[in-house]
Amino acid sequence: VPLLLGVYFKVVLYHGSKTLVSDLVTVLMERILCLYNNQMFQDDVRRVISEQLLNIFQTHPFLLVDHSSEIVEFLTNLRIPKSGGGECYLHLVWIVGEYAHTKYDPRCSASTLSLFFETLEMVGYEIAINLEQVEGYSVRLMMVLMSTLAKLASRCQDLIPRALLCLNKIVNQGIQNVTDSSNRKLLLCRMNELSNVLKMPSVASAVLTPPTNSYDPDEVSRQMNIATLMQSTVDMINAK
Repeated sequence: VPLLLGVYFKVVLYHGSKTLVSDLVTVLMERILCLYNNQMFQDDVRRVISEQLLNIFQTHPFLLVDHSSEIVEFLTNLRIPKSGGGECYLHLVWIVGEYAHTKYDPRCSASTLSLFFETLEMVGYEIAINLEQVEGYSVRLMMVLMSTLAKLASRCQDLIPRALLCLNKIVNQGIQNVTDSSNRKLLLCRMNELSNVLKMPSVASAVLTPPTNSYDPDEVSRQMNIATLMQSTVDMINAK
């Protein structure tokens, strides 16, 4: 089934109408927790869904605004990461940070950015309380969520004070539950990097917005390594 699904999505993305692709977004989000009760089958299908969500929004980023209410509903459903849909959930958090931008869709207004931000802000507080204590509440998810919050705030600067407060609170709450010292260090380092760059809004909008032609999370991570890109910014701030 996963192999056939992959072929089906490839055909739809290249030859299907925008309406069909849009309908698929709804179906994919609905099916995350509604799969045949076989762990191997569920893992394989969810892997395909995660990959195809990335492909769909990379090809049709305007669908983020079209489906904003459904995406918000998906993100507020924390049963998804708890019940094995963690990768799908993480990918959608990343997609919001990547494609919620006027360069992809002029309809992505301040109110839309605020809607996504407020949703993930609430989710961040909830995950921080039980970080690594509940299945799916991983440090990796928290890192992606933090970056997405910072990206959204950099595009709607009224959100920056809330982003700074939220980053500080969720990290300081979350590290209390993290036993691995290297993961605690990663969270603190990411919080400091993001906070420092957000203190310079004009720089933040450039640093936290990757090149338009970068759509793979690993490639974006390589090109937009936060530690590398922000080092000069941090140095400037510390010099003041």
